[in-house]
Amino acid sequence: MKKPAPALSKSPSLWLVEAKSSSPRPENNMRFKDFIGEVKAKLNSSLCLFAAALLGRHTEYCDLPDGFLKQDFSALEIKLILVLRGHKKEWLEPVSDALQKSLWSAARIWGFPSGNVVVINDEMAKRLRLIED
Repeated sequence: MKKPAPALSKSPSLWLVEAKSSSPRPENNMRFKDFIGEVKAKLNSSLCLFAAALLGRHTEYCDLPDGFLKQDFSALEIKLILVLRGHKKEWLEPVSDALQKSLWSAARIWGFPSGNVVVINDEMAKRLRLIED
């Protein structure tokens, strides 16, 4: 089943993006599990850092714009995006499936659908204006 790439949204949203130059093949079970675990840890840490910033836990390091701080965060759409450079579209689905499964509990805790955990390649990221040439 083909999964859609994230779309630019008009509603307030938070996109947390991790980029990698490569990923191990799913057939290489241990390396692949380690890779998914590493990406999961980074995206979870990004969510926690976001919450810590909103709670004012690190004011000396945090200079978020006033407009950002005045958002209704209960309505904020959260997307966790992994960009894999040079990957063909058909290579993305197994990585996406594994990452969605590994971040299922985070999606439940933060109240966003696991479908908001998305894996895209660099060409898709360019179309979404996440990266430039």
